[in-house]
Parts: sequence; structure tokens; C-alpha cells
Amino acid sequence: MSLPRVSIVITTYAIGSFPYFSLCMESIRRLNYPKDKLDVIICCHKQQFHSYSKDYFKDFKVVSPILAEYGNSEGLNFGISHAAEGSEYYFILNDDVILTTDSLLNLVNKASDGAIMMPISPCDNYRQYSLCMGFEIEGGYKILEKQFYRLPELKDFTNEMMAAKSVYPAGLLVMPQLCMFATLIPKAVWQKLGPLDENFKTGPDDIDYSIRANQAGIKLLVAIDSLVWHFGGVTADDTISVARRKKNLEYFKKKWGYFPPGIPDNILETLDESYKYGSNK
Repeated sequence: MSLPRVSIVITTYAIGSFPYFSLCMESIRRLNYPKDKLDVIICCHKQQFHSYSKDYFKDFKVVSPILAEYGNSEGLNFGISHAAEGSEYYFILNDDVILTTDSLLNLVNKASDGAIMMPISPCDNYRQYSLCMGFEIEGGYKILEKQFYRLPELKDFTNEMMAAKSVYPAGLLVMPQLCMFATLIPKAVWQKLGPLDENFKTGPDDIDYSIRANQAGIKLLVAIDSLVWHFGGVTADDTISVARRKKNLEYFKKKWGYFPPGIPDNILETLDESYKYGSNK
């Protein structure tokens, strides 16, 4: 069976996240997916692009929004607008995610089922869905037990992480919402629901998109045999202020009449720097 063309779209806008971003790009290059069916679009500022070695972007397409500042939703929308015409799927990806070799292929195999036309995310260490996540290492198996990690804690295992396979057989979970740091979206779904809401400069644009999908009768899925590693908040912790997060939540409540699921009603009074990685150690 011929595999469909996929456009991978990444937004990156913090030079400090480059160690993670470079691993993300390396993991893309190692994907078990035909290179002639894969397009990679990186959305970043021209200044940021010129600060990197061009070797990092070999065979990847780089686009730069005209905006002096832009959020993740704006960057992803802009990147998708430059996707190849023949792309059947958009794979939106955070710059702090390491893909495993078979992760995209396993997602596409689910989505290529004619009965499925829905956004699909992989399993990951960040949102564990009460599942065990880990990878083989010399002499044993390393289980990732925390929600938050930083690269120095795992830098000796990046090859093993990229080569890891899910311990679970092929299967799908139906979810009420997706945290869309690595989500495969059929082009037909994107055209039906429209782009991400650019009024969100950071999350919860993915929760907003999930609600829109639910309202349209489109299910949200997780493939448990597809595995990625998400460090979580690498860029956001350094670039997004408490004030900006509050504005996003205020906009969400104005739009939907409530805060995102799991967010307390007093969030605007209690939100502080404790959401950052260092405070969760």
C-alpha cells in the first residue's frame, strides 16, 4: 500500500531551546517513513534561522512569519499554509519532542483506515494515560516515571529513545481532548474545522481545537503503539509570562463560558511561576 504524503510542521522561536530542537530534527531524519512522502516545514524568525548552522535545516523548508512576535498557533497556521499541495496529513509537532522511529508510520497506518478521519496523537511520557512508558537500555529497561524531564537527565539515552518501541499492541483510545504537541491531522479535518485560533498566543489552543472537533462530531484518538518523548514546556517556560497565560485563559473563558477542563475557577488569582519545570522538581 502506498503511504500518503505528510507535512510535518514545527514552530520554534527560542534559541535557548535549540538542544531539544536539534534532537527533534534528528529524530525526524530517522523516521521509518519514505522520504519522498515527507515534507518538513519549520516556522521560525529569520534572525533565529540565521543564528543556526544551515546544516541543521538541510532538506527542510524554513518559513518566517512577517509578525515581529507570534504564538504557537500563528506559527503552525503559517507553516501549514506552506504545506505541499499534495499533503494528505499535517503532523503538528512541538520543538521539544523526540519522535521514535516508527511513531509517525504507526499513526499514519491508523489514519489511513478509510473509516478513520480523525486527529490522532501518540502515547508519550508527558501525558501517560496511566500507561507504563520506557525504553530498553543496556542491561535492562528504563521507565520514565515523571511528567517533567530536562535534557541533562536523559542526554545519555537519546539514541535509545529514538529507537524505542511502545510496549503496547496496536490500539486506539478515544479521548475527550488532545494535547497537540505531536498530532496527526487529516487535511480534510483541518479544512472542515479551520485553523487554530490565533487569539491564543500559547495554550490552550489545542483544547479549543478539541472542543471544536467534539462539536463537529469528530473523535480524538490516541494510538497506543505510537510512542514519542515530550520534555514539556522547554520553550514556554522561558518565553511565556504569567500575564500572557492569564490572557489566554481569560480569552478561553470568554469564548466558551468556562475554563479548560481541570483548571480551577480561581486560576486567575492563583496562577504564578510554579507551573515552570524548576518548581516541579
